[in-house]
Formats: sequence, structure tokens, C-alpha cells
Amino acid sequence: MIEAKQRSSRETVDSVMDIINQMVENDEEVKICSLMKKTGCSRSLFYNNQEIKAAVERAKALQQGKSYSSEKNVVINKSMEKDLERLKKRCERLEAENEELRKENERLKKAADAKMIKLISKL
Repeated sequence: MIEAKQRSSRETVDSVMDIINQMVENDEEVKICSLMKKTGCSRSLFYNNQEIKAAVERAKALQQGKSYSSEKNVVINKSMEKDLERLKKRCERLEAENEELRKENERLKKAADAKMIKLISKL
């Protein structure tokens, strides 16, 4: 019974160590919450098991100075980039429309001035 529990515990540790190594190799940020999701293990395992705790600390030390974006931030950034591109196109379209309206307004002013001059000259 004890032997089976020790074997199971060793398998869990080995599995967690493999996942930590994969995350480092794949340039994924090693965080306890990410490890919890990937392994299905409890938070306490990562703090109470000295071998795993040391592996997490080593991985974090290797990754120090690197910046990582969470998947959520990447999705938000892509969405914001699409919105920005859409708004730029709209702005360009509105600027062109505004320029056309200014030209038309100027043309109508000249036509109105010409009519006004014609009316005044008839008096």
C-alpha cells in the first residue's frame, strides 16, 4: 500500500517535472496557476514538494527578464488592432467625404455670390 502510494507520488512528480521542462522549451511562462491547469494538481503540491518547488524556481530564474503575454492579452490585442484598422479606414473615408463637402460648399457659395451680384446689378 505504501509502496503504491510512493510510486503514484513519484509518477506525479515526474509528470509535473516533464510539464515544467516542456513549458520552458516552448517559451511558455512558468507560473503556478498555469501548472495547476496543465497538471490538475493542487497549489499546495507546488509549494510543499521541495523537488517541484526547486524546479519551478529554476524555471522562473531561466525566464527572468523575458516578457510573456497571456493568451487573453493576445486576443484582446488582436481585437484592438482590428478595431484600430477599421477606425482608421472610417476616418480616411470621413476625411475624404469632408473634403468633398468643403469643395461643394465652396462651389455653392460662389454660385450664391454670383446670383447675389446678378440681383444687385439688376437693381
